[in-house]
Amino acid sequence: MQVMIRNGNAQIQPDVNNDNGVFMFNHRYRNGDQLEVVFNNSQSEGKFWNVRLDASLPATLVYLKQNKWLFKIPMSLEDREVYGPLAFSGTQQFISIQPVEDGQLDHLRNLALNIYDQHTSNAYPHVAANVETQNKAIFAARNVIDGYVASGAHGYFPYQSWGIDNREDAELTIDFGRKVQLESVGIVLRTDFPHDSYWTNGCLELEPDASYQLVFKKTATEQIFHLPVTVTSRLKLGQLIKANDQSIFPSLIELKAYGHELKGGS
Repeated sequence: MQVMIRNGNAQIQPDVNNDNGVFMFNHRYRNGDQLEVVFNNSQSEGKFWNVRLDASLPATLVYLKQNKWLFKIPMSLEDREVYGPLAFSGTQQFISIQPVEDGQLDHLRNLALNIYDQHTSNAYPHVAANVETQNKAIFAARNVIDGYVASGAHGYFPYQSWGIDNREDAELTIDFGRKVQLESVGIVLRTDFPHDSYWTNGCLELEPDASYQLVFKKTATEQIFHLPVTVTSRLKLGQLIKANDQSIFPSLIELKAYGHELKGGS
């Protein structure tokens, strides 16, 4: 495995490159910096990794299908507002990429979690939407799978959310990158009332051809919807109906997908 910082044709190698998957850079990030992770072919194809791209951020289990992963370092103040005040700052950069531990994939877990998702990414799970309010990071679709569930305000960390810019046809899709066994979903609505509105209804679609109508409550508590156990590679949330109130700002804080990994490809 190789980890480097790439900026155009320039490459920066780590100062510490240990066999235990820890990489340290004595470097202050600049505009255009990207982390480039390159695996050998036997490591990358259909593999899970415990990834931590900054010392101030948690490790996340990601699934990679290719031998290269690029992560664009968020440099603008606006882009950093969804990660917390210390992320990707300072002059010492800590990256950890570890193989999964024995039994780590055997338990029921949130299969949608990925704090390191970006608009363009081949690390799964990955989320995309047909609209994001003002194209701002604090209202981007990736915020619904980042693991932060504070819902009583709106704006920068930890209240980043998915905003729909008043679109009645707003929808988002989570791609797991492989088939999984989905058992339930958890929805956390943004509840900065009276600034916010909320959705009363929505539709959850699962590949290949299942759909479920969801009825939401006006609450900051995670709302769990149990499903028939379904093997799927992606889910879509759409057909969202806003409550009949004066606010025009319904928003989603988090979408969790609870389930298991398939064993033996079955």
